[in-house]
Amino acid sequence: MGENQKLGGSMQCEEGTDWLLELLLEVQLQQYFLRIRDDLNVTRLSHFDYVKNEDLEKIGMGRPDACRSLDTFFTRGPRVQEPVTFEPDPAVSSDGLRVDQVPR
Repeated sequence: MGENQKLGGSMQCEEGTDWLLELLLEVQLQQYFLRIRDDLNVTRLSHFDYVKNEDLEKIGMGRPDACRSLDTFFTRGPRVQEPVTFEPDPAVSSDGLRVDQVPR
């Protein structure tokens, strides 16, 4: 029997929110699944970038549980990283050859 079935019909995951229930089960806070998904509109891991302790407290989660759950969510990947920009190397010509290798 799957975890969703063990939790009863009220805890059924919508497509794509299984990860949320799994993480909540891991920290034994599965009772907040519906409130996090529906009240806070968290349907992707990246949405937790915008969730604060106060938001979790407003849905009934105690401060220690809120801190613990946010720590768990922030340690999971993949996270969106800042785009990497490269400065052009002045020693390389536009055709990809090093300036000292360009035929003369």
